[in-house]
Amino acid sequence: SPSQIDPERLLSILFYSPNATAVYTGDDINIISVNQAMLQLWGKDRSVVGQTFHLALPELHDQPFLEILKNVWN
Repeated sequence: SPSQIDPERLLSILFYSPNATAVYTGDDINIISVNQAMLQLWGKDRSVVGQTFHLALPELHDQPFLEILKNVWN
C-alpha cells in the first residue's frame, strides 16, 4: 500500500543523508547501518557495521552516551 514505508528505501535515504545517522538493533545496540557522515563523526570505517556500539566505540566507554542510548532503545 502507498502508506507503507519500504525499509530498504528508508535505509537508502538515511545512508545518503548529509546528517550523521546510524541504525541499531537489539538490547546490545548492534550497529546495522551507518552513513558516511556518522563514520566521519566517529572517526571510524565501515568495519563498525555488525558490531555492538560498545565494541565499535570503546573510547566512549566512560561516557554516559551508551546508557542514554540504551534507555532510549528500551
